Amino acid sequence: MRTSTLTCIFMMTAVTLLLVSGAESQSISRQQRELRMADQAILASMAVSRSPAGKKLCAEQELACVGPDKAELGLDLIGARATTESRLALVNLLAYRLDGSVAADYRCYVFKAGLEIKQELLRVDPAKLHMRCHDELQKLTRSRSSSFAGLDESAVCADTDSIEAKSKELVEGLTKGAKCGAEDF
Repeated sequence: MRTSTLTCIFMMTAVTLLLVSGAESQSISRQQRELRMADQAILASMAVSRSPAGKKLCAEQELACVGPDKAELGLDLIGARATTESRLALVNLLAYRLDGSVAADYRCYVFKAGLEIKQELLRVDPAKLHMRCHDELQKLTRSRSSSFAGLDESAVCADTDSIEAKSKELVEGLTKGAKCGAEDF
């Protein structure tokens, strides 16, 4: 009898914990999905624009590349939030070789995040971020290998030295109180 009572109490506790953690995870799951989707949009945009087939498609079919860039929109979605998760997502973008307006906006979003993002930048593991980019790029291109033929991974993924240098540069900027112009943000 005692075993069945303990089992019943255990089961009720487990169900209660599942319900509570389920409610908590639902409240943050939309944000996590959106941040993940934004990260994937950035990666996909970079991979397409830097692949030979993607460059050719944009040159030959104007409609294929009309409108806002997915990388810019993805960055805007990540940077617009002021949450711990979004700051971590910003730090994870160090894995990518951002350039042009996306790189400029990235700096502004990091500076806008202020000192709250500084500790995450100081804890960056360049090897882990580089491997993350490599793995995500492989997932993206694996089933579409002919479309991404000739894509140079180093055109998309930052190397460990670049990740470390960019992280240090951003930390220095944050320490000095760097900001972007009001017209930018």
